Amino acid sequence: MTDSNLCPRCNKASESILHAIRDCPVVRPLWKALALDLIGALFLEPLVGTSGSKGMAGSSKAPKTMAYRLFPELMLSFWSPLDERWIKFNVDGSYKQNFSRSCGGVARNNRGDWLLGFSKKLCNLNSFYTEVWSIWIALKLAKERNFNKVIIESDFALTLDFVQQECENPHPLHGIVLKIRELLNQDWLVQFSFVHREGNRLANCLANNAHPSDYDLYLFSLPPLECIDVYQDDCRGRGSLVVLLTSLG
Repeated sequence: MTDSNLCPRCNKASESILHAIRDCPVVRPLWKALALDLIGALFLEPLVGTSGSKGMAGSSKAPKTMAYRLFPELMLSFWSPLDERWIKFNVDGSYKQNFSRSCGGVARNNRGDWLLGFSKKLCNLNSFYTEVWSIWIALKLAKERNFNKVIIESDFALTLDFVQQECENPHPLHGIVLKIRELLNQDWLVQFSFVHREGNRLANCLANNAHPSDYDLYLFSLPPLECIDVYQDDCRGRGSLVVLLTSLG
């Protein structure tokens, strides 16, 4: 027992919470090794911003300086099944630096059994468009196969919100969103779910699989060779760590 408030690891500073988990020279190298540039820039170093406003007669008030750091939380992200009555259809878009665009998706039941997969190369669209296309194709295929309860799962939250709202002309995606809305209004249950990209690896693998192909829609009743390892990881419940950043004032 000791009355000293020094850190027992380094014996150089007071053992505050931040020192214990971040600033201690014994702990700090671990974060650098795990999180590389992301934590190095956002967690290990302070972020400083200024805010000010114009006063009377054009004078400026002294800027208020706020320093804060970002605190990471770690979570395990992995694919997870649903109730036995539901089909989960994971979708994703992909783009390469050579301007190749594609999308892919996979439907599985509550046991994780592969029901259907697809890959499609797309024209020169941005990433947002590819994600919307993946949702449209997944819904169309699910309806054709009489899946009555479907969850569309994506790692692109903006598109999940976008396809559920009205999209007026002359928006470039008006036509495809209209088709999505028409499908959603039919007699079946469809829900949308967000998943971190680490839990959406199989859909991403299928999307990447389309880059070297032509522009046809390819359907897979079994996992393609390039996706077998990822599929088996999902079946075994293997996941990946995700770093979530929250600010500390």
